[in-house]
Amino acid sequence: MKQYLNFELNGQFISRKDNLTPVAKSRNYFYAHFDFLTPEWSGIKTALFTRGNDRRSVMVDENGDCLIPWEFFDTDSETIGRVSVYCGDLMTANEAYVRILRSGYGDSDASEPPTPNIYEQLLAQLDKINSVTMISGVNLFK
Repeated sequence: MKQYLNFELNGQFISRKDNLTPVAKSRNYFYAHFDFLTPEWSGIKTALFTRGNDRRSVMVDENGDCLIPWEFFDTDSETIGRVSVYCGDLMTANEAYVRILRSGYGDSDASEPPTPNIYEQLLAQLDKINSVTMISGVNLFK
């Protein structure tokens, strides 16, 4: 079952609309949902998840949702993460804070691939579009 951290954007101000407190080391469990209340938030939106010096960018889908990168929760201590969004040329928001509790989980020797960066996500989207156009017999990229 997915858990959502809910955010609302009114102009350039983002605010948290839930009271969940995630636990560190969680992976593929927490999603973010963004409600955009004002019209300047049009076009492709990108969410920023920052913890310490680690910042991850994730594309927000047409429903205002995205999977929160596991690196955001990859900490051994209680900490505060920051969430923001930007879009267009260039609409930005301030930051909302997410308290992340320490986990009782310990690392193993298994390695995990990193979350794709924003450029890899864009290429994946282009590949999807290209495969759909190839199925219909039209290649837009020639």
